[in-house]
Amino acid sequence: MIGSAPLEAEESHLVRSAARGDRAAQQVLFNRHQRGVMGYCLLASNGDRERALELTQETFLRALSSLGQLQEPGRFRSWLFSIAANLCRGRGAQEARRREILAVAQLSLDATPGGNEDPQEREARITLVQRLLSRLRDPDVRAVVSLKYGEPEHTTREIASRLGLPHGTVTSRLVRFRAAIKRELLRTMLEEAS
Repeated sequence: MIGSAPLEAEESHLVRSAARGDRAAQQVLFNRHQRGVMGYCLLASNGDRERALELTQETFLRALSSLGQLQEPGRFRSWLFSIAANLCRGRGAQEARRREILAVAQLSLDATPGGNEDPQEREARITLVQRLLSRLRDPDVRAVVSLKYGEPEHTTREIASRLGLPHGTVTSRLVRFRAAIKRELLRTMLEEAS
C-alpha cells in the first residue's frame, strides 16, 4: 500500500504520546478507530446497538489505560481489535451462562412454561435438562425427570401411570431433582460472584 509507512509512523507516534497521557493523541486514536471497533462490536452483538456501544467504550477504556503494555505501537489497531474480540467473546459467554442460570432457576421453581414458549427457549431448556440429567446418579430420579421435562412433557399423573409408580413417589423424585438444581444454581451463583 502506497503511503502506508508514513501513516504507520504517525500512528506509532500517536500511540507513544497517548501512552504518556497526551489527551489529544488519545482523542485522535479514538476518533480514528471508533467506527471500526463499533462496527465489530455491533456484529458481535447481533445488531444490539446499546450493547455494541457499551463494548466499544469498554474496549477503548481498557486499551487507553494499558497503552504502556503495548510492545509495538505500530500494531495498535490489531491490538485494539483483539481487546474488542476478547470483550465480545467474554460478554457472550457471560450472557449464555446467565441464560443457563435463569433456565436452571426456572426448573428449580418448577415454572413449566405454557404452550407459547419460544422454540429456541424450549430447545435450550431441553438441552439444559439433558446436561443436568447426565449428572444424576439415581436412575429412578432420571426416569421421572426425563419424562417431566423431556419431549414431550408429561404431567406427574401421566408419569406415575407410565412408570407404574404412586403419584407421591413421582412428586418426591421431582422434589429431589429440584433440590439438586438449587444446589447447582447456588454453586454457580457463588462462582459468578467470586
